[in-house]
Amino acid sequence: MQDPEYDRRILGTFLSLGVGFAASVLFFALLGIFVDKKLGTSPLFTLLGVLIGGAGGFYSLVRKAKELERAGREPPNGSRGDEGEGSG
Repeated sequence: MQDPEYDRRILGTFLSLGVGFAASVLFFALLGIFVDKKLGTSPLFTLLGVLIGGAGGFYSLVRKAKELERAGREPPNGSRGDEGEGSG
C-alpha cells in the first residue's frame, strides 16, 4: 500500500505542472490582449501570446517531466540500504 504522504506529493507535483502550464498561457494571453488594445491590432498579439505561452508552458512541462523521470530511477530518500539488510 502506498504511503498517503507520497500520494499527496505526487498529486501536488502534477497539480503544479498543470497550474504552471495554465499560468504561462494565461499570462502571455493577457499580455497579448494588453498590447492589442494599446496598438489596436486585435487579435494579432493575443494569438501570439497564446502561442508563446503554450510553447513555453509545454517546454517547462516536458523539462519537469524529464527531471521527474530521472528522479524516479533513483531510490527515494530514506530507502537506500534500509531494506534487505539485517538489523543486527
